[in-house]
Amino acid sequence: RVLLDFVANHWSSEHPFFQAAQTDRESEYVPWFFWREWPHDYETYFNIRKLPKLNVEHPDLRAYLLESANFWLTEVGFDGLRLDYAHGVSLNFWTWFRKEIKAIKPETWLFGEVTDSAAHQLQFAGRLDGCLDFLLTQALRLTFASERMSLAQLDAFLEAHESYFPVDYSRPSFLDNHDMNRFLHLTKGDTRKLKLAALCQFTLSGPPIVYFGTEVGVSQERPVHGHGSVGLAEARQPMRWGDNQDLDLLDYYRWLIHLRRDHPVLTRGKRQTLHIDDQDRTYAYKRMDSKEQITIAFNLSDETKIIEVERHTFQLPPRSGDIHIKDTELQK
Repeated sequence: RVLLDFVANHWSSEHPFFQAAQTDRESEYVPWFFWREWPHDYETYFNIRKLPKLNVEHPDLRAYLLESANFWLTEVGFDGLRLDYAHGVSLNFWTWFRKEIKAIKPETWLFGEVTDSAAHQLQFAGRLDGCLDFLLTQALRLTFASERMSLAQLDAFLEAHESYFPVDYSRPSFLDNHDMNRFLHLTKGDTRKLKLAALCQFTLSGPPIVYFGTEVGVSQERPVHGHGSVGLAEARQPMRWGDNQDLDLLDYYRWLIHLRRDHPVLTRGKRQTLHIDDQDRTYAYKRMDSKEQITIAFNLSDETKIIEVERHTFQLPPRSGDIHIKDTELQK
């Protein structure tokens, strides 16, 4: 399956329709944008003048956006749309857009980039198939990278977060993306911390997303914001190839991918906390359904730890994780 990034909130100021609206006060495209004072003062995306905001309530603009989406989904053949800055567009628009898109291609997967609160994200339930899980991203980065969130706090977050959203509301997870510092930059290159975070990410219910290069050790030299930074380009360093790739990290990600594909319980099963020790920096939970049970254990400390959960002993080297798989049908 291949997904396409689709932007309904704004366009480039070089778009011919915006150019027409800016040069001709009588242009049919003038009401497609928000003008404070025509022709040079208009609403934009984050005050970036090159990105004028669209008036998605205008019926002609809606028809144009739907025609564009229809082209990419049916004529080109994309399978779904990641809806950029979805919370910048009205809920009324997404209600209409979903209905029209599903009528054209029912299997289309629609998920939004919504960075606001859980309550705001929940407003998109029934309108989109899900939203990117920015809240989980923050929790995983604070726990495994910067270590500013305790394991007890992480577990409390997971309990509340998982129970808050409907089961059928997809929450794709990620550790980093093109708009934030790379995870490995936060860990100062410590791939052990990345592996722990990825193990947690891949054993939670949300579909895991891997930002390009994270799986082979791509990082950055300077933070996105700070002295000498070149901004977001810092987090968009080129892909590593050949001998420059971290093959150990790549093999680990491949193992995680096969683990998740081979064990559907990681997608659909219930999660239950088994062990939390903030002093020892150890943590364990299980995912279970009627067929299978997988126990996942973490050691975030710099010392080897031994923990016992449900008759199984984990001996965990520093900064490492492990799993134990049990077929519950066979156990019965």
